[in-house]
Amino acid sequence: MRAGGKKAEARIDADYLDWALEGYRRLAFMMLDRDVVAVSPSSVYRVLKTAGRIGRSTNKPSKKDTGYNEVRLHSAVGYIAPADKLLGRELEIFAGRDRKLAEARERRKEQREAARLQTVA
Repeated sequence: MRAGGKKAEARIDADYLDWALEGYRRLAFMMLDRDVVAVSPSSVYRVLKTAGRIGRSTNKPSKKDTGYNEVRLHSAVGYIAPADKLLGRELEIFAGRDRKLAEARERRKEQREAARLQTVA
C-alpha cells in the first residue's frame, strides 16, 4: 500500500491499536516491513497525535520554563538553584545549611549524653 490519504491514516490508527506498546517509530517500520503502508515515523506520529492516541496523557503544561532554574538544585553549583547563585545568595544558603547541621549535631550530642546518663543511673 502506498503512503497518503485517509486510507493510510486509517491503517496507521488500526495498526496502532494492535501494536500500541511498540511506539510510533517501531510501528512505522513494522508497517513498512509488512507492506501495510509506507510512511515515515513522523507521519505516524502526526496521525496518532491527531487521533489522540499518543502525546501527553495528563494534559499538564510543560515545566520547561516554569521554575527549573528556581527550584532544581544543581550539583555543579553546590546543590543550590541557579537563580540563587546568579542572585548571589549562595553564601547565605551555605551559612544556613551549616547552622542547621551544627544545631542537629548539638541535639544529637545532647540526646546521646542523656541516653548515656540514663543507662548509667
